[in-house]
Amino acid sequence: NLRLAEAHAELEAARTEASTISDELRKQFHAEVQEASTIADELRKQLRDEKEQAMQEAEQASNSNLRLAEAHAELEAARTEASTISDELRKQFHAEVQEASTIADELRKQLRDEKEQAMQEAEQASNSNLRLAEA
Repeated sequence: NLRLAEAHAELEAARTEASTISDELRKQFHAEVQEASTIADELRKQLRDEKEQAMQEAEQASNSNLRLAEAHAELEAARTEASTISDELRKQFHAEVQEASTIADELRKQLRDEKEQAMQEAEQASNSNLRLAEA
């Protein structure tokens, strides 16, 4: 009976020690789970912040590319318009030069005709004065 009582006491001591160790392990496990949960929350928040920042940067880049494309389109439209205006002005200038050349030709012809007529009139007047002088 004495050995049975000693065995029973040892068994009770072992149960108490096992219970104490179990409690400590449970507390340690709970603390580690809490720490892991806190780290996971921080990592999720960091990931969410980085994702939001990346999306904002992507949107800014997209907006920048959109503005760049719009500016390029406006520049191309301005070049086309400038080219059209330049072509129209070139045609108008050519037409005005052609008209000025035609007018200049007509004025030269008119001046030549008037000069010829004046010379004929002068010759007639000279002949008339010569006849008058002879008479």
